[in-house]
Amino acid sequence: MEEAFLREEYELLQDKYEKISILHHDFKAHMQTLARLIDADNKEALAYMEAICEKEEEAGWFSYTDHDVLNMLLTKKKAECKAHGLHFTVEPFGGKLSFMENTDCVSLFSNLLTNAMEGASHTQKKQIYLHFETKNENFLCIRAENSADMAPVIISGRLLTRKKNKNEHGIGMSSMQEVVKKYGGSMHWEYKEDEKVFRVVILLPVAEAK
Repeated sequence: MEEAFLREEYELLQDKYEKISILHHDFKAHMQTLARLIDADNKEALAYMEAICEKEEEAGWFSYTDHDVLNMLLTKKKAECKAHGLHFTVEPFGGKLSFMENTDCVSLFSNLLTNAMEGASHTQKKQIYLHFETKNENFLCIRAENSADMAPVIISGRLLTRKKNKNEHGIGMSSMQEVVKKYGGSMHWEYKEDEKVFRVVILLPVAEAK
């Protein structure tokens, strides 16, 4: 179930990336055409510009990081959050994330954000926050937080899921741990009672990334 979901997620992101690549490739030609239309007919130029904007909106991409597939995923998750009344804040990051393989990136962040969305959906604030930071130029620190009105329930060392299918219990965290382990990193989570926040912190040694 988990592998099938991530494969579908990755394929959707690849499709969006191809659409955006085509759009960016054609952008210069579009602008040249627009310049000629402005000289000839402003109404036609306006219609042409609106058509370009519609294509860009359909592709849906915001550059949060230097990792194109991750940008796609974050944009997709942000749209999903908005549709479900969740407030998702992502801080743009100027450091390097491109060392991560596309499939690993999707596996890690898709699970991380899906869990955060699930947790935040049962709260009053409905907030999710994602932050990236470089530590000592050698470590990438990823911090994901979501509002959590109650402390999580732990069974056999695993977080209790709220999903209807209990067979998926803990699979997301296990998948994330596998990716973190591959890159020689570490991951821990904590619940802050005073802040009503559930936090996951991941450290990845950039220099040792495979």
